[in-house]
Amino acid sequence: MALLAALRSERPAMPMLITHAGGETGSAAWHNSNGASSDRSQSDWAQSPPWRAGDREVWAPLDLNGAAGRFVGHFAPAVGVLLGMAWPPTLLQQTRRAGVAMLLAQGRIDDCSGPRARLSARLRALGLRQLAAVLVSSAYEQRQFQSAGAARVQLVGNPAFDATPPARQVARGLQWRQRLSRPALVAMGTDAASEAQLLRRWKAMPGPRALLVLVPQDPQRCDELVRQWRAAGWRVARRSRWASHPGEADLQADLWLADLAGEAATLYAMADAAMLASSFSTDAGLQPMLAVACGCPLVIGSSAIRSLVMDPVGQTAPVGGQADPWSELLLATGALRHADSVPQALDMALHMALAPQRNQWVQEGLRFAQTHRDAAHRVVVEALAHARPDGQQGRAAQR
Repeated sequence: MALLAALRSERPAMPMLITHAGGETGSAAWHNSNGASSDRSQSDWAQSPPWRAGDREVWAPLDLNGAAGRFVGHFAPAVGVLLGMAWPPTLLQQTRRAGVAMLLAQGRIDDCSGPRARLSARLRALGLRQLAAVLVSSAYEQRQFQSAGAARVQLVGNPAFDATPPARQVARGLQWRQRLSRPALVAMGTDAASEAQLLRRWKAMPGPRALLVLVPQDPQRCDELVRQWRAAGWRVARRSRWASHPGEADLQADLWLADLAGEAATLYAMADAAMLASSFSTDAGLQPMLAVACGCPLVIGSSAIRSLVMDPVGQTAPVGGQADPWSELLLATGALRHADSVPQALDMALHMALAPQRNQWVQEGLRFAQTHRDAAHRVVVEALAHARPDGQQGRAAQR
């Protein structure tokens, strides 16, 4: 979202094309993690920048010559920005043939060994040669991509630190918080395994318990979850059952099921602390800075730290002139913590919610994020410098 807002600020009339590679569930997860709704007509995202009439959101094409070629020919983008670890070689070849520059931002190089490492390195080098530029977050990443064969690697910072939650969602979350008479913990991106672990640990905790809010990765499981939890004796409230504010019965429930997409900012603003449950099963698509920007201390999985921290945690000295900001955030503030298991994360989140230093940690996180802003603007400036002068479509952001 920070990149889209930065592009909209630089080129208000330029249409944007956003692609997803994860199907319905992947799209919903992206929208939820960015505080947006896949139903843009009903979301706060539709009523505020960066979305505009003429923008498009589509599934990414299969990485085959025919599909990728038709995709590029149909949308005729002026420039493209790939986000994340995947850079599809066939799509990159097709865009290069069409004269469309493609840049990689927030990329990662996956370490592996053996024959797979050699094959991975060859494919990676092939893809990197097709890119106009690689935009990285830290000096460590810069050295990695240069060693891997990228021709142009530029250090711009991490756009994640530009996260700006929708003000209306934050205000709504604070209103909900004022109505609660107990702490609230949010578990974002749960699946069946993490939900079972959470509820076992929750049940073992002494009362009175805090309010536990679960946000499933797959919204299609919500009806099943409500039946299971109520059969187990829990009082469950569903977010979709009220309009703008919870009723008295909802406020007294043991669990809330957040079954509406696009309300991550609202939930983070309401919560005393949160945990990113999805970070215990994947390191893809993590958006921890949204919680920090909403003033919510957050716990993520230790195994997911590698996708954020590129310089080893514990080394605060700048590497090549700039330290990795995630390392600094983990070490210098209490706003972001990591745990080895889902039950440990729940315990840690409850500790953070009740700690006297909570508000101090929140302010430290907000100040830290502020000092690392403007990376999204630098990415957009670099992308626009490579845009075709005759292109009328917006950039394609590969998700």
